[in-house]
Amino acid sequence: MNKYRLVCVLAICVTLLSGCSIVSEVNNTIDYVSEATKLITNAQSFSEQFPSMVEQAVLSEEARQTLVTQLEQLREDITNFNGIDVPAVANDIHRELVGYNEKLIGEIDTYLGKINDGITELEQLRGAEILDTISRMTLLLQQFEQLGG
Repeated sequence: MNKYRLVCVLAICVTLLSGCSIVSEVNNTIDYVSEATKLITNAQSFSEQFPSMVEQAVLSEEARQTLVTQLEQLREDITNFNGIDVPAVANDIHRELVGYNEKLIGEIDTYLGKINDGITELEQLRGAEILDTISRMTLLLQQFEQLGG
């Protein structure tokens, strides 16, 4: 009878531990989806403001510095996101988003280089590549919502 109890207790422990693991994985997935959604919506908000910020940056040194600060902050946010822990269920979509993120970081660096080189012509500062990459990132939002839902 003692062996039977021991087997039952072990079975219950295994079940509880696997249940805790599942709960932990679900919580990690929810946290990850929240962070990914936050990054994408911030990038999307930036892209909506970007054209007017560029127009102002051409006219004013102060506006140019504000644009530089915003670009540097977006780059930092992306870099921080790329380093977070990813739940197994999100590996594929994370790789896709990191690909866009790395492309966007390169575009931001190129853009900042133009500003640092003193380029102030509107046509050269339009930043269509940045806007295109952010637009592609926003297409992933629905996939993240399904993952977290």
